[in-house]
Amino acid sequence: MLGSACISLKIPAVFPGGDRVDRMVICASVAFDKGLYEPRDITSDFRLRDGRVVCHVRLNDVGRELRLRWRWYDPGGRLFRDTGDLLVNVEERFLSVLTATDILELTEDWDDGAIGRWTVVFTVDDVRVESLDFRIGRD
Repeated sequence: MLGSACISLKIPAVFPGGDRVDRMVICASVAFDKGLYEPRDITSDFRLRDGRVVCHVRLNDVGRELRLRWRWYDPGGRLFRDTGDLLVNVEERFLSVLTATDILELTEDWDDGAIGRWTVVFTVDDVRVESLDFRIGRD
C-alpha cells in the first residue's frame, strides 16, 4: 500500500526581519478599545493647533523582551525627539498583540522651521523597522 502525507508550517520571523510589525500609522489620537489602544483619525496632515501627532505601532506574536524606540526628524532632517529605548514585555510572555504609541507634542508658537515634512523612524532592538512621513502646516 502506498501513501503520502504533507505538512506545512510557517515559523514566525525573528527580528530583524520585522514580520511581527503588523502596522504603523500616524494619527491624531488613540482610544482604548477591547483591551488595546487603537488609532483614531489616521492622517498625515496636521496643523500646529492640533496639539499633537501620534505614532501608533501594532506588533504581533511577541514572545520576548523588545527595545522599542521612536526618532522624530524635523523638516531640516535634524533629530527633534528621541524616546530612547523603551523596554516592553520584560516578563517575556507570549503576546499575540502588543500596541505601542509615542506622541509628538505640538505648540502654536513653533517657528517656521517646524512647518513642512517630518519623519518618524521606529526601531526594534536597534533595527530600523519602518519610517513614515507626515506634514505639519500653519492654520
